[in-house]
Amino acid sequence: MLWKLFLEEQKTAITIHIEAIKKRFEWINILRNELDDDSLLLVDFEGLIDNYSEYKIAIESFIGIKNQNISKTKCILIL
Repeated sequence: MLWKLFLEEQKTAITIHIEAIKKRFEWINILRNELDDDSLLLVDFEGLIDNYSEYKIAIESFIGIKNQNISKTKCILIL
């Protein structure tokens, strides 16, 4: 009986995560439709971790800074 409760809780948690992902993609699609390509930069977390140097260059270029220490520059990235 306890395992049934556990499975239901897991199913509910998965459903909540699926809905959150759907909402995130809806928001991304709205931004893509409303903004120019040069006004929106999507950064995936795994890519940022795995290819930090490449992403750092892309992000610096996007926000218009070059050859600066990014730790001294404050910016917000929505991942």
